[in-house]
Amino acid sequence: RTQAAKILVASRAKSATIEQALVALVAQEKDADVLANVVSFIDSYRSDKIAQALLIHLKGHPDKMVRAYSAAALGTYRYGAAKAALIGALKDPESWVRLMSVGALKKLKAREALPHIRPLLNDDNPRVRERAAETVRALGE
Repeated sequence: RTQAAKILVASRAKSATIEQALVALVAQEKDADVLANVVSFIDSYRSDKIAQALLIHLKGHPDKMVRAYSAAALGTYRYGAAKAALIGALKDPESWVRLMSVGALKKLKAREALPHIRPLLNDDNPRVRERAAETVRALGE
C-alpha cells in the first residue's frame, strides 16, 4: 500500500481517481506503520481532502508518528484549519509531535502562533526547545 501511494504521488498526475485513492488510504488505513510512511511523503500531493484527513490524524490518532508526520505535512499546505490544529498540537504529550508542529508553523509563517510557541522554549526536550527558539527568531522576535 505504501509503494502504491508513492507511485501515485510520484506520478504528479492530478485526477479525481488518484485523489480519491490517496484520500481513502490516508483516511482509512488501519496499519499505523503504513499510514505513517504514507503521510511522511503525501505532502507533495496538494488536496483539501487529504489535508482534512491529516487534520483528523493530527488531532487524535493514537500513533505518535502518524500525528508527527501529519503535522509536518500540514506545514506544506495552505489549508485554513491547519494553523489552529498545529497550535493545538504544541501541547501533545509526545515531543516528536511538538517538534514537527513547531516546524510546520514556522513553514507556514504563523506569527499568530508565537504566544503558543514561546512556552516550548522551556520544553523538557532539547530538540523542541531548539526548534521553538529557531521559530521565534524566524517569525521576527
